[in-house]
Amino acid sequence: MKDVLKQMLKIAPKKLIAGIMTLAIVAGISAPVLANFGPDRPTKAWSPSVSGFDHVTFNSFTGVGNGVGDERDFLRGVQVGRDSVWADPVNGVTQDAEVEAKIYIHNNADASLNDQPGNPGVAKNVNVRVALPTGAAQTHNTSAYISADNAQPGTIFDTLTMTGANNGFFNLEYKAGSAVLHNQDGSTSAVSDNLVTTGANIGDQKGCFQYVRELTFRMKVKMPEYNLQKSVRLEGQTSKDWVKSLSTKPGQTVEWKLEFDNIGRTVLNHVVILDQLPSNVTVVPGSVKLVDGNFPNGVALGNDTVQSNGTQINVDIGSVNPGINSIIAFKTKINDVKDLQCGTHELVNTGYATPQYLSSIKNDAKVIVTGNANCQPPQTPKELVKAGPGDVIGIFAGVTIGGALWHKLYWARRQTR
Repeated sequence: MKDVLKQMLKIAPKKLIAGIMTLAIVAGISAPVLANFGPDRPTKAWSPSVSGFDHVTFNSFTGVGNGVGDERDFLRGVQVGRDSVWADPVNGVTQDAEVEAKIYIHNNADASLNDQPGNPGVAKNVNVRVALPTGAAQTHNTSAYISADNAQPGTIFDTLTMTGANNGFFNLEYKAGSAVLHNQDGSTSAVSDNLVTTGANIGDQKGCFQYVRELTFRMKVKMPEYNLQKSVRLEGQTSKDWVKSLSTKPGQTVEWKLEFDNIGRTVLNHVVILDQLPSNVTVVPGSVKLVDGNFPNGVALGNDTVQSNGTQINVDIGSVNPGINSIIAFKTKINDVKDLQCGTHELVNTGYATPQYLSSIKNDAKVIVTGNANCQPPQTPKELVKAGPGDVIGIFAGVTIGGALWHKLYWARRQTR
């Protein structure tokens, strides 16, 4: 039995298992046990003298040596080219990296059952299936399922957790043609890509450690990355005239542009572009339009995109593929109001982009509105002198006495005429 255990992990590629085997049988030393496997089932603690189960069941030994540990934790991974130890979780995966996962497949039926009438120790029609997560997230779980016609329980599962580097969001994509079945004798065979849909049938499997098999496959890490640029120009100017800051005057019409770029490796869904308009500007009706790969000449958007009483433009531009950019453009009128008629005023326009489930980014542009330099701006009333209640009475009393004296002198003059 010891010799069998020493050989059972040699079936994985050497470059991926370097450093994980101690080549010593140390009962009770195991890999970390995760809570995301199932279903609950009877287990046995491995030792050289323990017998197998009296029926077909998969991955139900604990305390197995050679780095296996708890067989219920049968799905582990490495970031290719970085990690040397199969682990769960695989933390800090990076852009464009590949994660190789390994499924450990052990029929725990006692070897003595393999050759009995009816072969009760042989697992019939072993099927392996993988479920990959969808969408972008900071943490992903990939699940693997092992089943057989005569297994108890019929299907078992385990998950492999992966986290993005620097808490980054990422997608996982199965690498077609990457699935390989590794046998104890060192031979390998390709596994159908049905592995990630309906599952791949790998045939019958006898009970005992000497018939352990492993199945490896790869996933591609695709991290979203995107940016937003805001610019402005006077109405009617050329494509070369977009700037971050523009000098203008009250009453003029200016054009704004929000340009969103998907520079990552994954599709971004339900990208919402929101523009917070500065004060003292008004959207020109019918001027909001979308320019993208579907509408290279632009398509007008409805007035319902102007929201919050005309202070915001809010547009869901849908899905944006990698390498594609989308533009929201619109016009505003600089209101000719008293607040802008004198002096210089800076009106900042801030835009935001938020893909579904991802973080918002923002960018802004501004107009410098110059009014009449010679006019007098509205005067701010001087602050009244702070006074106590008695002082206030005195002020009003003074006004009353002064008013009475003026009234008396006025009528005295009238009567002397």
